[in-house]
Amino acid sequence: MAPGALTVDDTPMDAASDHESREEPISKASCEMCRRRKVKCDRMRPACGWCSRNSRVCVYKEKRKIIEESERNDQFEVRLGHLDALVQGLRQRVDSHISQHDAHHDTSPSLMSKSPSTHHDRHHSWHATASPESTRSDMLSEGARPPKVILDRPFNPTGGVKIPRSFTTNMKTVYEQEIILSMDPDLPPSDLLYVLVDLFFKHINTWFPLLDRKATFGTYFGSTSISRGDRVVLFAIIATTLRFATDARLTPGAKQKLHNDCKQKIELYALENVNLFSLKALTLLTLDVFGTSKELQGQTFLSLLVQYITHLGLYEGRRRLCWMVYVLDRYATLATPYKFILAEEDMKRFLPCRYDLWSNDIPVETRWPNGLDTTKLRLTVNTPENLGSFSYHCEVLGILSRVHNFLAKPLDIYSPQDVRSWQSTFVALEGELSTWLRDLPAEYGQISILCHSDPGARIINWIMLHAAFVISSIRLNSAAAYPVVQTDVFVPSYSAIQTCLSAVKSLRSIVQDVIETTGLSLLGPHFAFSLWTSARLLLVHAATMRCEIDSNVDFFVDTLAEMGRYWETAAKYSAILGRVTEEGRQGDKTLTEMRQRAHELSVLSDSTRLNALQPTSTRISSANELDYLEIFDFFNYPRSADHGSTAPVSEAPRFDMPVPLGTSGNFPRLGFLENMEMVRLAGNGGSDDTHQFMSRQPAWQPGAQLPWEEADDISRHKTAVYFTTRAYGGHVYIQAPLAAVKVVESEDETARGHQIRANLTIQGVFTNLGHVDRPFIYQVSKLAAGRSFQTYLVTARQPKQPSSNPCGPFPESDSKLPLGPICFSCHVTFKRPVPSFADLQLSSAQERFASILAQRKPDEWPTSPQLDIDILNDTFPNAGHGGFPIVDMYKVDMKAYNTNKPIPERRELLLYKLHKPIPAEDTNSHILVHAFEADRNGLLTISNYLGWGYNLGVAASLTYTFTVHVNSEEAVMRDGWWIQEVCWPRISAGRATLESRIWSPEGKHVASGYQDGIAGPDKKRRAEKL
Repeated sequence: MAPGALTVDDTPMDAASDHESREEPISKASCEMCRRRKVKCDRMRPACGWCSRNSRVCVYKEKRKIIEESERNDQFEVRLGHLDALVQGLRQRVDSHISQHDAHHDTSPSLMSKSPSTHHDRHHSWHATASPESTRSDMLSEGARPPKVILDRPFNPTGGVKIPRSFTTNMKTVYEQEIILSMDPDLPPSDLLYVLVDLFFKHINTWFPLLDRKATFGTYFGSTSISRGDRVVLFAIIATTLRFATDARLTPGAKQKLHNDCKQKIELYALENVNLFSLKALTLLTLDVFGTSKELQGQTFLSLLVQYITHLGLYEGRRRLCWMVYVLDRYATLATPYKFILAEEDMKRFLPCRYDLWSNDIPVETRWPNGLDTTKLRLTVNTPENLGSFSYHCEVLGILSRVHNFLAKPLDIYSPQDVRSWQSTFVALEGELSTWLRDLPAEYGQISILCHSDPGARIINWIMLHAAFVISSIRLNSAAAYPVVQTDVFVPSYSAIQTCLSAVKSLRSIVQDVIETTGLSLLGPHFAFSLWTSARLLLVHAATMRCEIDSNVDFFVDTLAEMGRYWETAAKYSAILGRVTEEGRQGDKTLTEMRQRAHELSVLSDSTRLNALQPTSTRISSANELDYLEIFDFFNYPRSADHGSTAPVSEAPRFDMPVPLGTSGNFPRLGFLENMEMVRLAGNGGSDDTHQFMSRQPAWQPGAQLPWEEADDISRHKTAVYFTTRAYGGHVYIQAPLAAVKVVESEDETARGHQIRANLTIQGVFTNLGHVDRPFIYQVSKLAAGRSFQTYLVTARQPKQPSSNPCGPFPESDSKLPLGPICFSCHVTFKRPVPSFADLQLSSAQERFASILAQRKPDEWPTSPQLDIDILNDTFPNAGHGGFPIVDMYKVDMKAYNTNKPIPERRELLLYKLHKPIPAEDTNSHILVHAFEADRNGLLTISNYLGWGYNLGVAASLTYTFTVHVNSEEAVMRDGWWIQEVCWPRISAGRATLESRIWSPEGKHVASGYQDGIAGPDKKRRAEKL
């Protein structure tokens, strides 16, 4: 084979993807959806008319590859040769029985070098427990080699059918080779050996593509002699595949003895020989050992493999084998806090390519793995068309390696600077995963459909790839979602929680498809590890949230138990999960207490004595405590520095909690995803097109976090009581559209990450005050829908009584409380991005106010007041952000500019940016952040210009419209400061109109907000300005 071809590999069934790059005529068959519905399909590409109208995924099933006639004949010849060899063995047994008293037999001395009695005794052990049927099927292995005259005159049962000479030659060589294998005292009979090799390629090589099927069968059942190295690889195939064998001759005792014999021969050969044969055999044996829960022994073999790879320098010649060891090392080390044996810097080699390219000996170029610095290597090769599922599997494991190394570094969770650095690295790794996922081929998104239409080896590889992504996503996000220790600086991330739960949900759906197609036996211990990780994540979630255990845990336990029939490690996972789940539901300890105990054991085991005077721990852990450690230790991250042994474990994530009037201090501030946490409620509100959601976190209270204990004027306190007992209107204004966003995304999942419908306009009406001590209940209804444009109606109500947990998170039981009237409603429109045929706007705020903005850096201006009223600004100057969530806001001093100008010509400028990052692909969330910020202090500020700053009587928004003028990606908040320009064009009849313009850091007019509200002084109270 060519040097380049031996270095690459993917999966055995990926050969079909070679046809995807060819131009083929449009299929005349109907799409899969229309075929299932049994209706006529117009067969339009890329989507038929019915699928387009109903926003369904349109899939045309490709035609199967047409096998060339010569290739088909070769396959038939090999199969017939094998069958004819069995017939010849039967005939020879009959002839031997008839002529058993003859003195002379024409037998090859080379084939009879073994003692006849030894040969017979060996096979007698195989047949001692066999059924008559299995005994008859093994006659080939019991008889001696037939006379040469029989080999030269092949058996022809049809008589009149002429058999080609090539078939005669092939039959003869196959038969001779099987006689050689059958006489090997260390190998099973030839027919059983053939079955075992076939099972290897069916159950293992599909997701662990180490060998080529055609070459392997040619080596062991062809005309060439078997070398000692090939023989050792065959032992490894047998040891790994015995778990799938169902032959009656292979009793449990026989399986164990054969497995032990093969394992010993591989170990001896690998210790004495450092070559490719020993590497292949040891790689398969390591996989087998990890599948039987012998982690320490597997680590020993893995260390030996890495040393062999280092000495052999497998950089190009056998690249695929090196990647196999890399995969084993990653999965083996993930379950431990230790470093990888095969360092990431030692993997400076190209990714493997598709299996069909490697199998056909086609040298191609792929690319370097993502994340590898190739600038010093001066290589920019990138040919994704040559990549397959195994290539992407290796690539995502590279990201997972960086996640593992990142989490292993201790973090001082009490240091704001260290936490910010940690969060920055976290966001970068999350971006790597998102980019990798976005660059996957389109067929990755059709796993569920392909699982039913093409349940072969090809889809198995994509399932294994999805499992690897789920592990990576959970490994990264669980540290931010469920930190074992929490502080005011390091708090749980709601976004990470949702990401973890979504990953588990997606895997659960895939597993269901696998079970329905009876493909569970085709998956290996790596897949079992993904189930184990997902089930433990659900237990950690229940322990952290103090909620009931998700029923999906039972589903994963049963699935692992089924896989345990073949892989002992899966049975071990199932047993541990079953015990902990049962104890969590019925035992004396809660899951929260179990996690607490697991953390204490982890700290104790990691602690070391500083000197000999310190006492050693002699406590013996119980079996239950070891189970706790198995479940929860995987999630004991981030590892705390300096405070790891003293900081308490948080019983439940405490997000931002509203502070009662009269308190002050440093307040934790939430990001968008934490503050806007919602839960979808069961039921549909009485209609199939209606969806219900409930908020989980209290809304921010404007001014409640000012230092009121320092105020000595009762008038100021009365002002606070009026304006700080209500919820910030921006909370419900953007959370209601967010509920509509979740509905749109759930109905349009196939477009996620590509051109998801963007939120363009929100038209809201406020009808009642909102309270901070109870959740909002949202009801989403679809008003109009098309392919590119949709409109939804969202209404918000609150329970008539406070929540049982008024400080939040609100329990789902609050949704059962009697609801009050509608306090807010809005129309939300969505539209896909379109090209801009014209782009016109006013001069940007950066141009018109350049001299003012140049006076200071953005964050050197005063923070935006919590309540921008003169009476409070004078009482609490520079009070800071308080607990205002989502964005950092600073107010530009515009007094000089506004002097002597009419109020409609005055301007206010607010500079803002995200407090915590939001994924760039989540464009709708970025749009909603702009709307959230634009509602801050608008109608209150006008009271200062009108002279009502000390006796403001009323100020409230009635309607608020927010319109986005650009495609959604242009509203994404990256680096730089955004500007909100505010003016009041009309004030009359107790009403005030506020206009906001949102300017990007580059000076583009991105969005506008229009508020109509009531504003007026308090005629009964005329406080004087001090």
